[in-house]
Amino acid sequence: MRSAGRVFLVRHGRTVLNAEGRLRGLADPPLDDEGRAEVAALAEVLAAERPRRILSSPLQRAVSTAEAIGERVGVRVEIEPRLTDRDYGEWTGMPRDEVIGLHGSVDAAPGVEDGDGITRRVREVLDEQDDRWIVVAVDRKS
Repeated sequence: MRSAGRVFLVRHGRTVLNAEGRLRGLADPPLDDEGRAEVAALAEVLAAERPRRILSSPLQRAVSTAEAIGERVGVRVEIEPRLTDRDYGEWTGMPRDEVIGLHGSVDAAPGVEDGDGITRRVREVLDEQDDRWIVVAVDRKS
């Protein structure tokens, strides 16, 4: 039996699309100034946890977040494609409220990746890990 690890699920810093309330999904905007400041502060907090591994979505907002943490703690970032954000299909970049107004929820919009699929692929990644400390840079919601 594998010992329980400690996992920190870290949301990327803010982007312009976050600030505008738009669905990011597979769009790849960079962090904005506020996002970079958020990440710098988070890196300081996580340094005390001494993570052994940092896994990141391949999207630049997550990679930038993970690399800032990695630089602060001296850990190389590993890119994990299964940690990419939810695919919002044609709704990517649209205001969240507009999509909800049209379909009742983001989940009900046609072409949006199913939440169970996201859970499965992220769970696979977490189940494969056996390090004591893992920091994962993912988007918890878009």
